[in-house]
Amino acid sequence: MTAHARLAHQAVTAPRASPVEVVAHLGAVQAQDRTSALWAVALRTRDATAADVEADLARGALLRTHVFRGTWQLVTPSDLPWMLDLVGPRVLAGAARRYEQLGLDAKTLARATKAIARAVEGAALTREQLTDALARAKVPTDGGRLSHVLAHAELTKVITSGPIRGKQTTHAAFDERVPRRAAHPDDPIAELARRYLDSRGPATVQDLAWWSGLPIQELRAAAARAGLDFDREAPPSPATAKAVHLLPAFDEFFIAYQDRAAILDPDDHRDINAGGGMIRPLLVVDGRIVGTWSRRLTASALHVTVAPFRPLPKRRARALEAAGDRLAHVVGRPVVLD
Repeated sequence: MTAHARLAHQAVTAPRASPVEVVAHLGAVQAQDRTSALWAVALRTRDATAADVEADLARGALLRTHVFRGTWQLVTPSDLPWMLDLVGPRVLAGAARRYEQLGLDAKTLARATKAIARAVEGAALTREQLTDALARAKVPTDGGRLSHVLAHAELTKVITSGPIRGKQTTHAAFDERVPRRAAHPDDPIAELARRYLDSRGPATVQDLAWWSGLPIQELRAAAARAGLDFDREAPPSPATAKAVHLLPAFDEFFIAYQDRAAILDPDDHRDINAGGGMIRPLLVVDGRIVGTWSRRLTASALHVTVAPFRPLPKRRARALEAAGDRLAHVVGRPVVLD
């Protein structure tokens, strides 16, 4: 498979006009680390900044919530209802055993849902405020229960993300942030498969199954109905032939695929994903992941330390500086390459 084409399809090298267009193109953007998600979206636009993406989240043009595989993602409000209809019940079924272990039975979850819905009516609340509301309803929130209760409320369309308050995230009523008449595709699984292939191809159905968490048999059938060819190779994209990119942690260029051989030497895989659910920021050269980088934010600059797996060709030094300049625009302060 062609790594160059994957970069181009993800719009890293063919930027789109706005953060909303980027997220709609990709369908969903991984967002465990909020800052990394803001950067990932802004880097795929023509000139938006992380602050612009945050502004879209504040006004509800984008939402950060639990969707595919039950993980945090950025999605558009118009896509969220049908995506939750598609994956929500499956994610909840998969979590049933964990709910049982935590003592979150159906009656307790129903009580939690009612308390949360009442609390967020007309207001965006922090986790602390929702914890207080659940305590009044005698719903336990210790031992990791709070995260499961809130995710359950997201997956059942009770709440979704609200604007940042100070440095704290908030939750708001789903119906107050999502269009009531959002259009549903006639064939949601086929639409998801088409969106994935358009934005991340070339790829396999196995890749899509990994990313979406949906059964591979259903995905194969949907791809056949839609006439999608997941096995077709794509030629290299000239736009990425001499490109260097500094992509953030959990970036879709890595996280969206089960088979990463096209973009990463297998010997380097553990340097990107050493376990524990953490995916490191990516140094991408000529369409392949060739290293990682770390960040240190000060009041005046973002200090970036690049750690290539092997020495970079000298001819890439200028392109690396350009990648630093691009990141500086996104972050809104100078980038110092250490």
